[in-house]
Amino acid sequence: MAVRIYFALLAHLLKHPDMDSELSVRHSSGLNYPVGNWDWYSPGRPHFNLWISYSGTGVLTVDGEKFDVSPGFALLLHPEDSAHGRKPGDVAFCNTALHFVAGDSLRKEASLDRFRLRPTQLRHLSVIYELMRYLENLFTAAGAAAVPECDALGAQVLKIFIRDWELGPEEPVDARIRRQSETVRKHPERVWTVSRMAEGAGLSVSQFTRRFSKLFHTSPNVFLIQARIRKARDLLRESTLSVSEISDILGYRDVAFFSRQFKAMAGVSPKAFRLHSFGRE
Repeated sequence: MAVRIYFALLAHLLKHPDMDSELSVRHSSGLNYPVGNWDWYSPGRPHFNLWISYSGTGVLTVDGEKFDVSPGFALLLHPEDSAHGRKPGDVAFCNTALHFVAGDSLRKEASLDRFRLRPTQLRHLSVIYELMRYLENLFTAAGAAAVPECDALGAQVLKIFIRDWELGPEEPVDARIRRQSETVRKHPERVWTVSRMAEGAGLSVSQFTRRFSKLFHTSPNVFLIQARIRKARDLLRESTLSVSEISDILGYRDVAFFSRQFKAMAGVSPKAFRLHSFGRE
């Protein structure tokens, strides 16, 4: 169901003035979880970098200009740009980047220079998230045979970024909902109800639920479960806490129910996930 929603929305979004197909994807960072600071500089190479934040908060400094980063923040870095990022040590930060080369026709048609040092708040972050996950899978699994498809997907991601950028700043009420969602994401162990989330955003339950679902393409309750399972994955990777202890920390009264919910979201049991994570290191 979720996949159908994503691609139905994608089909709507791509009703955009034709963009020259002269885009060549060079790399995708996949889902990146930096542990500290990071840098990006591409001297002598023609690479653009569509940089996107999925979770967490931090600061991105580009050519000396600072930007506060939160989920949905997106900025098109140009080949000559120099970027430095940092995040608080206790924040679970996640970003991705699409590295591509744009030919002269694409640069002229899409006017890529207009995006320089002018970030946007993506309104369709969930769509881009799914596309970037798929694109990364193509890179790792299909190799050279997938180059044309990777270029096509990269062009679609860029189109969505351009469309969201052209829509301009989001409404203040949506900004409040995003801030509230980030609090939930940071502290999924708290006792959350939809009513409490709505109160934090200054909205009625019905208004909050409707606008939240439109922003994130999922319900507040499912978002909360996803945040808890994401936190559980971090604890399984980074701590020696038992599955039962992690279940307690995240507010579950029944470890068996937690394990079933984890498997439904992650595809494997908590124990199997931990074994797999350790086996990769």
